[in-house]
Amino acid sequence: MCDDDREMLSQIASDIKACEIDREVYREMTLETFQSGLDLVNAVKHNERFDIILLDILMPQMNGMETAREIRLIDKTSKIIFLTSSPQFALDSYDVKAYFYLLKNYSREKLKAVIEEAITEIADTASNFTMLKTRTGFVKLYFHSLLYLEIIGRTITFYLNNDQNYEVFGTLIEIEEIFLKQEKFIKPHRSYIVNMDCIRKLDRNEITMMNNHKIPVSKNLYQIVKKGYMDYSFQRGGQYD
Repeated sequence: MCDDDREMLSQIASDIKACEIDREVYREMTLETFQSGLDLVNAVKHNERFDIILLDILMPQMNGMETAREIRLIDKTSKIIFLTSSPQFALDSYDVKAYFYLLKNYSREKLKAVIEEAITEIADTASNFTMLKTRTGFVKLYFHSLLYLEIIGRTITFYLNNDQNYEVFGTLIEIEEIFLKQEKFIKPHRSYIVNMDCIRKLDRNEITMMNNHKIPVSKNLYQIVKKGYMDYSFQRGGQYD
């Protein structure tokens, strides 16, 4: 939640807690507050990720629309819900692929409906996973949480967006069969498969991921990777001026 009005932040938090959202979901929910768009953008740039962002528009220094544009350069999948006192920016919200535009005179029933719908969509996406057999046991890996994987010999390292990583033993054929049939993944190099949702920058020789790790791009694969990434980005609405 991002709003320069501290009292409004408290009110929104109180309203969310009063919504009686599904208990299983609520146990996993964490509310984090920011009083400026700049602070929120800095958090996202330092690899914090938020499934849902409740964002005011009328704020000093960096308004909500500017904040959303900066976030979209990094994170194309967060559900941005504008929660503001003015309807005048409703049309502009389409430019940043906002999930919803809600005025601050909302009812708790409306707030609950919007948040639950967003949670349902997130859960549907997150239901795509595979099981990894690591040295310490089985781990459920959600596809949306994977930044990239690296294959060295028969050791495959999975790098997640929460700074964790897992090592498993397997073959390139097995891994490609699982991941490359998911539209979000692409293979820029014989030793890597990357999540295109987590790409920060694509250059001719390398990909910069959201955690600033550099992934090499094979010379003979660059055009394929470029086209795949551009097609995927346009499909997801990821191009912004």
